[in-house]
Amino acid sequence: MLLLKKALHFLLSLRTAVWLLCLLIVLLFAGAFIMPTAEEFQSLHAVPLFVWLQEQPPRITWWLWGSLALLVLLTANTLFCSIDSVIRKRKAGQWLL
Repeated sequence: MLLLKKALHFLLSLRTAVWLLCLLIVLLFAGAFIMPTAEEFQSLHAVPLFVWLQEQPPRITWWLWGSLALLVLLTANTLFCSIDSVIRKRKAGQWLL
């Protein structure tokens, strides 16, 4: 039960969203330096992304997998924060500030 409370607190925090965005920027910035130097990325244009990701070694695509994981967490955080905001506004009875 304590683990669920911590997970809910993590997903309801706007500070979490800011940290996730900062980490996402760092990973995408790392990818901007890795992509031009690796020749494995040349075949990316001819193959669907997830098929290509499964065929490539993790040493090349670690930043892309990390970015996808952060995007999933950011999406969950956004949904939970939005639902919490609507519930709080509904309790207040005043939708416009």
